[in-house]
Amino acid sequence: MLYKIFNIHGTLKDDRLVPMLRVNIPGIEKVPFLGTVLSGLTILDYLCFVIAVIIFIWLYKTVNGYHCQAVGINKEGAESLGTKGTSLQNENSYSIWCTLRSWRSLSSNGKCYPIC
Repeated sequence: MLYKIFNIHGTLKDDRLVPMLRVNIPGIEKVPFLGTVLSGLTILDYLCFVIAVIIFIWLYKTVNGYHCQAVGINKEGAESLGTKGTSLQNENSYSIWCTLRSWRSLSSNGKCYPIC
């Protein structure tokens, strides 16, 4: 992928790349297990934890999440109960595709490259 995007073999080293700042939550180091897991992470790491909790709540605590799981397990069974399986699959795959495209365009300085 590095070769396809930047036409570089090996590793990409650039002096303009700077690491993200690490955030230390005061007092978290003293907690036995959480101190080793949650101390010294970046904002992006904490954001990923929050997104994982939100997705868990959406999948297991909302009706739409149950419908999404049902379509993923057995599309015909979910459709027999009144869930629109095809539209739900298309909607989810389209949102995933748009998310991946936006990440790709941000990582390539606004240039849009084909996937393959």
